[in-house]
Amino acid sequence: VLSAELWREAAGNVAQAKVSMPWLTVFLRGVGANWLVCLAVWLGLSTDDAAGRMMGLFFPVMCFVVIGYEHCIANMFFIPLGMMLGAPVTAADMVAANLVPATLGNIAGGGIFVGGQSASLSHNRPWRKSKTTRNAEKNFTPRKPSPGSFIGLSSTTTGSPPKE
Repeated sequence: VLSAELWREAAGNVAQAKVSMPWLTVFLRGVGANWLVCLAVWLGLSTDDAAGRMMGLFFPVMCFVVIGYEHCIANMFFIPLGMMLGAPVTAADMVAANLVPATLGNIAGGGIFVGGQSASLSHNRPWRKSKTTRNAEKNFTPRKPSPGSFIGLSSTTTGSPPKE
């Protein structure tokens, strides 16, 4: 399939375009890409039926592909493909000009904008606990198990094991 000259030229042009963008542009495109990819995973996991999962996964991923965002995993395919088909791109170009900024952007997009937002909206926020709860947790000391008991339960509270 990729032996036709038009395919070879297109793959080479994609590889060259991906390594010729400014560092900040690749970083910001990486943020947007993983923001949408993590959103797709989140939407896919939020439903139980197959149709809902397909829609939840499809639309954010479709948007990131159509917009042209940079995802480090996708670029690990497209850039080497162009290199194998004759694009004048080196491995150092691929790593320094695309994979490093795209990966850092992907980490920021997924970790800060999706994971951080989810954590900040979570109801289990330790900084929001009441003063009474914080004092109770601070002063809590676990009960020491009595000798011969299992996980702190003495034989008087659970009954004696049957004798053989």
